[in-house]
Amino acid sequence: MIRLTSIRRLAVKASLVLLFACIAAAPAAANKKTGDSAFEMGLYEKAFSELLPIAQGGDRRSQYRVGWMYLKGKGTAKDTAKALLWLTKSAEQQYTGAVAELGDIYLHGRGVKADPVQGAKWLRIAADAGRSSAMYELGDLYIKGKGVEKDEKQAADWYRKSAENGSSAGAQRLAHLYRRGIGVTRDYAEAVKWFTVAADKGNKNAEYDLAKLYLKGRGTTRDLAKAIALFERAGNDGHRDAQVSLGEIYSGDNGEPKNYPKALTWFQKAEAEGSKTAAYRIGIMYRDGLGVKQDYGKAMSQFRKMADKGHARSMRALAEMYAQGLGVKKNAAEAKRWSDLAVKSGG
Repeated sequence: MIRLTSIRRLAVKASLVLLFACIAAAPAAANKKTGDSAFEMGLYEKAFSELLPIAQGGDRRSQYRVGWMYLKGKGTAKDTAKALLWLTKSAEQQYTGAVAELGDIYLHGRGVKADPVQGAKWLRIAADAGRSSAMYELGDLYIKGKGVEKDEKQAADWYRKSAENGSSAGAQRLAHLYRRGIGVTRDYAEAVKWFTVAADKGNKNAEYDLAKLYLKGRGTTRDLAKAIALFERAGNDGHRDAQVSLGEIYSGDNGEPKNYPKALTWFQKAEAEGSKTAAYRIGIMYRDGLGVKQDYGKAMSQFRKMADKGHARSMRALAEMYAQGLGVKKNAAEAKRWSDLAVKSGG
C-alpha cells in the first residue's frame, strides 16, 4: 500500500511538471507565431522583439530571422557581427536559409571582408541541402572559377539540379550553356527546351533569349509570331533588350514588313529603360523621316546625348551630319573630331 501511494505521488509530480512545462511553452509558442506573422508582414520592430527571446531559446528559424534583421538593419540597429553570430547559430542547425545567407555574405563581402572560398563552402552546404538558389549560385562560381576551381561541367550539373528543383534561373542558365556549348555539347534544341521551362515560369530573360531562337530558327522552326509574343512579354516587363528587338523587327531589320509607329513606341520604351541603342535608333528615325516628320534638330539631340555617354554609333552619326551639313553648318573639323572619337570608342 505504501509503495502504491509513492508511485501515485511520483505520477502526480510528473504530471505537474509536464503541465507547468506546457504552460511555460504556450506563451513562447504564441510569441513565435506573433513574431513570424510580424516578420512576414514587414513589421520588423515587432518581429524583432518577439523573435529575439525565441532565438535565444535555440529556435533555428528565429535565429535566422533575427540574424537577417541585424544584417539589414530592420527592426533594430544594423550590426554585422551580431548578424553573423545568429546566422551561424541557425546554419549550424542546418537551417538552409541561414546557410545560403552566410554564403552570400562571404561571397560578396557584405559587411565583412569578401571571402569567396568561405562563401562557396556555405553555398555548397545549402545546395546539398536542396536549396535551388544556392545550386545555381554555386554553378555561377564554377563558371567564373570564384572560390572554387573553374569547372564548366560542374557548373552545368548544378544548373541542371537547380532547374530540376524548379528554379527558373537555373533553367535559364542551363539553356545558355547549351546555346553556347559551355560545359555541354552545343545543342540549340536543348536550349529551346530549358529556355521554355524558364519562360513558362515568367523569367523575362528567358523569354527574351527564347524569342531570339524563334526569330533565328535555331533549335526550332522559325516563328516570327512566337518571337514577337515572347519579346512583348519580356518588353512589357521592362526588359530593354526585348524592347529594342521589337523596335528592330518593326523597322524591318529582319526583312519583315515595316511598322514605324510601333518601332518608335518600342524604341522609346527602351530608351526610358536606359538603352543607348534605342536612343540612337530614334535619332535615325528623325534624321531620315522614318514614320515621323524629318527633324534634324531632334536627330542631333539624340545623337549628341548618346555620344556624350560614349556611344560610338551616335558619334559616327554626328560626324556624318557635320560632314554633310544636315541641320548644322558643314564643319569638317567637327566631323573629324567625332569620327576620331568614334574610332577610339570602338565604332
